[in-house]
Amino acid sequence: WATAILPAGFGGDFAYLTALNRGLAESRHTMFRTNFCLTPAQLAFLVGSGLNVVLFVASDNHAVVQLNGETLLNEPAYTDHEMSYWNSEVSVPSSVLVSGTNTLAAAVYNSYGSSDAAFDSDLRIVNGPDLSALLSYSSSGCSE
Repeated sequence: WATAILPAGFGGDFAYLTALNRGLAESRHTMFRTNFCLTPAQLAFLVGSGLNVVLFVASDNHAVVQLNGETLLNEPAYTDHEMSYWNSEVSVPSSVLVSGTNTLAAAVYNSYGSSDAAFDSDLRIVNGPDLSALLSYSSSGCSE
């Protein structure tokens, strides 16, 4: 897997932190994946507190997003929408989160010959503390 910093894309009116190869992305799907770690205490806090964890997605044209193999978002195929913050918001069931390595994966589908493609995402606790303070991100998984 190549490394990217979101938002990633080409074309349109956005300042992308990672430019996608237009020749590849214009006729193919683009995959993204990241890992984040939850200690047993962090997971217990998230589950026990009843806080609402929400996945925010901005995509062009449409995205399918999974967390630990469970589909959280499956935007309708061939919905040629432009990227906006945020095209989709979905609550994350606490049952999907695990102690240790959690894998968030996304497939972004682009219409053939499209002039732009884009993806960004953010996992947040809504009406609670900043989630970034609780999580550590890693391409390889948790350090035990």
